[in-house]
Amino acid sequence: MNGWFIAFCIIQVLNLGMELAKHGEYKKPQKHNFWVQLISSAISFTIIYFAVKKGF
Repeated sequence: MNGWFIAFCIIQVLNLGMELAKHGEYKKPQKHNFWVQLISSAISFTIIYFAVKKGF
């Protein structure tokens, strides 16, 4: 793993924290939802992890 992946992980974790703090509040089209963001982050982590593992 490299530094860019670690930076990506930190940004994703901070984003999850912000989403958890705002869970249930309304934004323009729908409410904030922590669980959807968690699934989205897990998918992103998986794709980026395998890309870094395999190499570019």
